[in-house]
Amino acid sequence: MPQNITNPTRINLAHYLDNPMASTVEKGIVQQIREESPLLNMLEFHTENRLKFFNYRGPTALEGATWKKLGEPFDEGIMWDYDRIEESVYRIGIKFNIDEELENVADEVITDPVKANIELRTRGIHRQIVDSWLNGKSTDNNGNSFTGIRERLTKMPSTQIIQAVDTSNALDMRTSASDYAQNVETFIVLLNKLCKAVDGGRPDFFVVNEDFQIKFESILRTSGLLTYTKDNMEREFPAFKGIPFIDIGRKNDDTTYILTNHETITGADGTAGTDHCTSIYAVKQGPQYLTMLEKHPLRVRDRKPEYDENMMNHTYFIDWVLGMMITHPRSVARLQGIRME
Repeated sequence: MPQNITNPTRINLAHYLDNPMASTVEKGIVQQIREESPLLNMLEFHTENRLKFFNYRGPTALEGATWKKLGEPFDEGIMWDYDRIEESVYRIGIKFNIDEELENVADEVITDPVKANIELRTRGIHRQIVDSWLNGKSTDNNGNSFTGIRERLTKMPSTQIIQAVDTSNALDMRTSASDYAQNVETFIVLLNKLCKAVDGGRPDFFVVNEDFQIKFESILRTSGLLTYTKDNMEREFPAFKGIPFIDIGRKNDDTTYILTNHETITGADGTAGTDHCTSIYAVKQGPQYLTMLEKHPLRVRDRKPEYDENMMNHTYFIDWVLGMMITHPRSVARLQGIRME
């Protein structure tokens, strides 16, 4: 039976560290993810031992109230229809071997080879999750991974995708642009519009790439609008009206941005050297907005060398069963067509 998430067990990664059932290795991996991925550290998870999750979405257009003179009865109420939303969870993980001899040399080397190996595998997992969170397509991995917010936005009301200028022109945020000062003012207006596109007018955070985070900090410092906010690890992030800008990070090649500077003006994947735009995403999370789903917390299992066929390798398994649900159609919004280079 799918689980209704209106009363969820909501946690973030910091809660893992208080789990008495988590192993030292699991806690170390979770702490690494928190340190290296501010986005995953920011997200809230609903945890339930389920393969299917569901929620209900009520009408976005409210029924109007009626004025009546005193003593006049009201008409019969209208029964609202609720849409049922269902999401699945998917497994991401890795299996790898470490020669048992390497487990006995930690005191002899500068870098513990076992620790370094686990850290590299963990980095690969969390970067792939974040990439799917933004860019995942319903056709990826034969349908065995969750769909990212870019594709989901194409199925939401048109108000959730904001074009910076129009479909033929980008908002040029290069300091060399002839109308740079005017473009900065336009950008601030658009940033307010992006906030208003999210239900309640206040997202929990913005998602950008590294270049834009640096650029944004400079723009708002010059404009006198720069603030900072901290996450639960006491890290500071540049913010607009107290809403932090989170750098989503890089892909596993350690070079390519997950959110690139090479989008077309209309937000499609572009070509480096030809297309020069990027986007900003506003996100509101919670049971009725965007929430991450997990069947169980991230886990690590291992098989000792005596159980390996050649009696030499210590085998590790890291896996996480995850999904994502967006209930309210105004949970996320995108501002696209911003030229950065």
